[in-house]
Amino acid sequence: MTKGGLLSICIACMALFLSNVVLGFAQDFTVTRVSYSMRDSNVVVHYDLAGPDDKPYEVQLVLKRQTQPFFKMMPIDVSGDVGTDVHPGQNKTIVWHIYKDVPYGLDGDDFYFEVSVTRLGEKKSGSSWLLYVGGAIIGGAAAVYFGTDLFHKPGGSSIPSPPSRPQ
Repeated sequence: MTKGGLLSICIACMALFLSNVVLGFAQDFTVTRVSYSMRDSNVVVHYDLAGPDDKPYEVQLVLKRQTQPFFKMMPIDVSGDVGTDVHPGQNKTIVWHIYKDVPYGLDGDDFYFEVSVTRLGEKKSGSSWLLYVGGAIIGGAAAVYFGTDLFHKPGGSSIPSPPSRPQ
């Protein structure tokens, strides 16, 4: 395969990926003003959910940490405007009974919450598999292009041989 052919495949896959992201996964709801405070021994998370009220939403609380980007915790013992039957509105509240999930508390001051929302009852796009296939093709093509000598001419090395040993 030539560089031009590989580049064409990458561009086509990227266009397919972007069209699915822009057209197939447009959201018509927003979550704003996420904040939290401590009340007694509970964490109270406040948020606003704006969007159409014709179908309910599923709301999940996610605890994240700024200094550890891969840290992600889903609190279990929660109540309030959380779960599978939440409707849009302002001043929504989620109460997390933190010491039931984490008896010894959390060490650090760089935690924050993300309110994850999914609109229920909508038909899922059948083209989501295209995102995975497109990503795999793009990633594979990049790995082949940058990780092998497939496109380099044989002979000659970019690293010179070491000088001969003195006698």
